[in-house]
Amino acid sequence: MRQKYDPRNPKPNPEIAELLRTIDKNWNETKTEKEFTARRGRVRVLIALLEMLDEEPEYLPADIEPAAVQAEMCWFPPQAFSDGAPRFLDERPFDIPGTDRNRFFFYTSNGMLSWLYPGPGLDPYYVGDPVCTHGPWVYTLEKRYASPAETTMHFSSLDAVTRATSPSAPDQRPTEGIRYFLLGDPSGFAGGHSAPLIDVFLDLEAAMAKADKLSRALDIRFLVAAVHYSFCTR
Repeated sequence: MRQKYDPRNPKPNPEIAELLRTIDKNWNETKTEKEFTARRGRVRVLIALLEMLDEEPEYLPADIEPAAVQAEMCWFPPQAFSDGAPRFLDERPFDIPGTDRNRFFFYTSNGMLSWLYPGPGLDPYYVGDPVCTHGPWVYTLEKRYASPAETTMHFSSLDAVTRATSPSAPDQRPTEGIRYFLLGDPSGFAGGHSAPLIDVFLDLEAAMAKADKLSRALDIRFLVAAVHYSFCTR
C-alpha cells in the first residue's frame, strides 16, 4: 500500500532503483558479450556502477526541516520609500497571529513585502519605488488573519511546496471579485527570499481554514490578506 506523502519523512533515494536497473542491464550484456576486450570494458563499467551504488544513501533528507530560516532579503525596509509613502508601523505582516483589519502592506508577485501600515490602503501605482521596480505585479493587501503557531520549520526545497500544500491550479484561481491571498511566512521556505503565494480564495473563512490546516501540518505560519489594489509594472 502506498504511503501518504509526509514532508517530514525522509524520502527513499530514487537513484538506487535507477542504478540497480542499469547494473542489471550491464551485467546481462556483459554475460553475453563474446569479444574479450569489449567484455573487459563492460566489466569496468559494472565495477564503477557498483561503487556508485555503494556510495548512495538509502534515504534523502525530508522536504521540511527544523528551524526557521533568516528572511531579511524579501522585505522592503520603511526607509527605502519616498516621503510620500505611508507611515509604516514597527510590525511585519507575519509577526502577530490572529484576525486583523484596516492594516495594509505591499506585496509583489516575486514574493517581496513591506511592513504594515494603518489604513487606508494606498494604490501602489502612486507609491512608486521601491515596490514598482519589482513584479511584474504589485498588490496592496489588507492583513485579515495569521495562523496561531509561529514558524519553527522550513522547506528545504521550494519544489516540494506545491506537493505539501495542494494549491489550486494557477489557471483556476479567481481573478475578479474580493480575493484573498494565502501567503507563506518567508522564514519557512528555503533561502527566505520570498513569501510565496500559496493559493487564492473568494471566501475568507475557507482561506483561514486552509491557513490553519497548513500551519498545523507544517509548523509554518500562514497569512490571509485581502487584495485591495493590483498594478502591473510592465
